Amino acid sequence: AIDDLRIGLLRHWSLLEALRHSPYVAVRLHTWREAGQHMLHLLLARCGVPLKQAKLAYSQMAPGTKRRMPERLAEEARGFQLMDISFRSFQISNGWNQAGLSASDAVLALTALLEGGEADSWDPQSSRDRFWRSWAALSEREGATLREGLSLARKLQHAIVQDGGMITDR
Repeated sequence: AIDDLRIGLLRHWSLLEALRHSPYVAVRLHTWREAGQHMLHLLLARCGVPLKQAKLAYSQMAPGTKRRMPERLAEEARGFQLMDISFRSFQISNGWNQAGLSASDAVLALTALLEGGEADSWDPQSSRDRFWRSWAALSEREGATLREGLSLARKLQHAIVQDGGMITDR
């Protein structure tokens, strides 16, 4: 078991983008707004994460910054209405993903694969195909389908926060 953060897709994005598009963080800081972006930058500064580092792919961040960040984030989170930012979980590391795939990231990737397709049309055969494709992704050794799901999940998270933010601002 590991302590994981409520920042979906962190290991597959930059820290800044993962925080900005995490529903948990976005709804509390309103990251779709300029003021929310400012709060996010302030949080990173208080955690001792330079903005330049936060913009890098998580796998490219300095090891010391990555190691200290979860603890610092937990310390600063209350001041930003981010209670319970961490939770117990698990992850798996394999040949195609040395950074590890957390349980929550796997859920986001598989959900994106299941929901993929045209929103305007519902086809039972297409739904079955997406189910079996998602099922197969769980046992793929090279992880191509799961990586595609992670990419789709990032796009979905981005769209949800941006579009959802615009709707709430109306």
